[in-house]
Amino acid sequence: MSIDPAAVAIMGGGTIRFTAAVAGTADTAVIWSTDAGTIDQDGIYTAPAAPGTFSVTARSHADPGRSATASVSVSTISVTLSPQTITLAPGGMQQFTASVTGSTDPRVSWTVTEGPQGGSIDGAGTYTAPSGTGTFHLVAASIADPSRTATAVVSVVRPAGVWVSVTPRTADLPPGGTTLLAATVAGTADTRVIWTSDGGRIRQDGFYTAPQTEGTWYVTAQSLSDPTRVAVATLHVARPSQTSPVEPETVTVETGGLVAFRAHLSGTTDAEVSWSIHEGDAGGKIDALGQYVAPGDHEGIYHVVATSRTDPSKTGVATVTVQRLDLIDHGGTVAAATRTFALWWGDDKAFPSDARPLLESLLQGLDGSAWLRVTDEYMRGAHATTSFAGSLFDSSAPPAEDPAESEISDQACHSLDRSGIAPAAGDVVFVVSSIFPAGNAPFCAWHYWGLCHGQTLLVVYLPNPKGTACLRSVAGCNAFSAEATALGIFAAHEFIETITDPFITAWRDPLGQEIGDKCFGTAACFQLSTGILQLQPLYSNAAHACVQP
Repeated sequence: MSIDPAAVAIMGGGTIRFTAAVAGTADTAVIWSTDAGTIDQDGIYTAPAAPGTFSVTARSHADPGRSATASVSVSTISVTLSPQTITLAPGGMQQFTASVTGSTDPRVSWTVTEGPQGGSIDGAGTYTAPSGTGTFHLVAASIADPSRTATAVVSVVRPAGVWVSVTPRTADLPPGGTTLLAATVAGTADTRVIWTSDGGRIRQDGFYTAPQTEGTWYVTAQSLSDPTRVAVATLHVARPSQTSPVEPETVTVETGGLVAFRAHLSGTTDAEVSWSIHEGDAGGKIDALGQYVAPGDHEGIYHVVATSRTDPSKTGVATVTVQRLDLIDHGGTVAAATRTFALWWGDDKAFPSDARPLLESLLQGLDGSAWLRVTDEYMRGAHATTSFAGSLFDSSAPPAEDPAESEISDQACHSLDRSGIAPAAGDVVFVVSSIFPAGNAPFCAWHYWGLCHGQTLLVVYLPNPKGTACLRSVAGCNAFSAEATALGIFAAHEFIETITDPFITAWRDPLGQEIGDKCFGTAACFQLSTGILQLQPLYSNAAHACVQP
């Protein structure tokens, strides 16, 4: 007699079929038995839950003294994590490694027990601590058997004195790629930082553009309060060598938000992929085309799985973090009371003929408007007020290339000097350039701050939108041209972000978006004291939505 297979390894609770061969008799029937688990008379064996080495025996029906025995090794899945405990500063990062034994599938899904307030972890096990302190728990669950888990404990402790952290601490970018960095400063009331980079370009709002040269570059955030305190982000710039099995591989989306996933499984096409969510309906919905809809009523970290229909062993997993993305108060200064100036820089004939009347109408009419009052909920008990102090003129040629932030703030300071105006707290200068400089795309405007004779000066940079992709459709609110209307929309957008997040340290959502970014792309007619202008809605935490007052 013989038995096949003669030796086998199987997971607890698993099944396998044995066959027996009997020679020397016409009666080839056998009687099956085992010392652990169960086996039916068709040879179907079910392993016990407990691990161990067991025997399966086939005994000849014709001659019970003749038998053959197979060895069965039963194992159970176990998951271990390294490190098991760690202490980090707020915003710090740590790479965790999960090991799975007892399964041929080494994959795990990652979650933070406390949800987004406990930090975040991507599909590769890279954990980013939250901005707050506390004790949090990371769980790695086996994909093969989600009941098998391991937990690591993270203590987030704020260091003594002034400290700075940067998120993300590392990022991989293609040449010319971009990412948004955020700095957190604690231990001082002044949470401003100065950004510098040894390669590529970093704006003072943390927006980084990689150089065209491959390599490793470093971006530094230096505390303005204590210049000895810095944090460094490492940017790896390289041309992609291969495509991720599922794109995007990691993504953060608002509750109820949409994400389009694509699969790139080796040897298959999108049409041959089935989509699922590892956590089931609790993790949202996904259709046959990879169109994902996040759950609308709760947050969490979920996993979208693409499985090849032609070869189900080929899979790809994407990690989705679902958050309610209200604006978060990071504690930095807001600018409740402002005085505004418009600086017209360059050839005055290059500006739209009605640009100056529109911008001055906007800056004169904002104070007391229902549109501006939306920001009161972010002013920490104050009411936003603003006054327009007039237009300034500088006929010198603006830079043809994208100017540095310091170059723009210096130009604003010089213009105030020439007009005999002493800078004061809360001053905002709208620097309107007669040209749209090369390298400024995809930005149609942005805000910044600099120093003018030791006084902080807030700056809004507005390149001429004429003939660019920055033009926006006109809603018919008034007789102003499309070019002037676009300039006004961008000016209002940047102004509202200037007062709620002047130093990139106050009100932002978890993705780094400011109040204007969250509602950008839509516009409506709004009544100001100077007339009706086309502006965008503003995001209200109270309404959890963009509002049109």
